[in-house]
Formats: sequence, C-alpha cells, structure tokens
Amino acid sequence: MSWLLRVAAVALLTVLTDVILPSGQINKYVKGMMAILLLIVLVSPLVALVRQDADLFDLLNLDIAGYESDQAYIDMIDEERATLPVTQVYPAVRDVQVYRDLVVVYVEGEEPQGLAAYIAARYGVTLEEVKIYAT
Repeated sequence: MSWLLRVAAVALLTVLTDVILPSGQINKYVKGMMAILLLIVLVSPLVALVRQDADLFDLLNLDIAGYESDQAYIDMIDEERATLPVTQVYPAVRDVQVYRDLVVVYVEGEEPQGLAAYIAARYGVTLEEVKIYAT
C-alpha cells in the first residue's frame, strides 16, 4: 500500500507544481523532473524484483496474512446448519437411526466426505459410534 501512496503523492505534487509555477522556461524543466520522479516511483517495485528474489506481495506491501476469520459468523452458520435435517445437509442420506451408544446412517451411493464427523458432532458421539451403510 505504501507504493500506491508514493505514486499518489508524486502525482499530486506534480499537479501542484504545475499549478503554482508560472508558465515559462523553468516550468518545462520542472515538469520534466517531476515526470522522471513519477517514472522512478512507478518502476521501483520492478527494480527491486529484478535486484533480489523478492515476492511481489512483499514489494507492494500487501498484507494478505492480516485477514482473520470472523469466528462469530462461522459459529452462527454452524448453529444454523445443526438445526437443519441431516438429509438437507447431506442429500445422499436416506435414514438416520439413533440408539443409545450408536448412530446408524443409511446413504444412497457413496459416503459423502465429512459425513461421519458431522454425524458424530451433531449427535454427540465418537466417530467409532457412527456406522454408515451404503445402499
């Protein structure tokens, strides 16, 4: 982000000098110097990239790792998902039978990925207490 700010600052400075300076010979030279300065600022990330083995995100100062997940939103979605019928979350599920220490799930076709963990979390049992049968 600092690179973008530098470009904006030099562009603003160029416009201000154009407005402040009177028209004449000196104005041409100042405009030329400002154009060179703007070009140097624009090209500086490329020069740094060629000069060293740097990552493009480091040169542009983009902090992708700074983003964090919104845990409250994720928890809310998980709670909403927990209230849905199992057949709506996993359409391949045909029947769920809950016993004292066993949950039996009948699935049409292959077992969907993550189904056992979802059933275990939803019914408060261990993965060993979840039995999935494909029909």
